[in-house]
Order: sequence, then C-alpha cells, then structure tokens
Amino acid sequence: MTGNEMSQVKNMLIFAERIDRDMKGVSRIDFEENDTLQDSTLYRLGQLGETAGNLSEDFKESNPAVPWRQMADMRNRLFHFYDAINMDIVFEVAAQQIPAIIAELKQIISTEGR
Repeated sequence: MTGNEMSQVKNMLIFAERIDRDMKGVSRIDFEENDTLQDSTLYRLGQLGETAGNLSEDFKESNPAVPWRQMADMRNRLFHFYDAINMDIVFEVAAQQIPAIIAELKQIISTEGR
C-alpha cells in the first residue's frame, strides 16, 4: 500500500464512522423525515465511493473483503442519477453495511499501516 492509499483508506474510515455515528438508533421513518441526515449520508456514501474508485486495482484485489466496486457504483448512481435515488437502499447500506465496512477498513489500516 502506498502512503497515498493509506491516507485514502483513513479518510474512508472517517466518512464511514461518521455515517455509523449518525445512524445509531435511527429508524427508517426517522431517516425518511430527516433531510439533513439524508443529505449528510448521501454525501458521505458518495465520498466513500469516490475514494474507492481512486484506489489502485492491485490494492483493491489484495483487499477483497471490502465492496470497492459496489461503493464506486453507488457513488455514480447518487451523483449522476440523483432524481432516481432509492432511499430504502441508502438507509439499508448506511444502517446495515457500514459497520462491516468500518471493520474491514480498520483491519486494512492495522495490517498494512505498520
């Protein structure tokens, strides 16, 4: 892992942890009624995807537990097809998938950041 990739993974961890922090205890109805939370979650998911897309293929292949491609694909849908965003999917990703992504990013940092 290059120093730049380590920095990018650390930035991804920050965005993911902020999503996780803000989603703690939030129901689907709460999420639907909170435009500010929706906007911050969409932005942070977009940043995760943007960064995932900028990592080298070698790096992504050496860390297959992280859904790099899915994150990049989600970023593209959020930023290019914003009029067709499915907030049920956004909620599911933020509430259910982000904790596993955080664990994987932490593992990468602790393993490769030595």
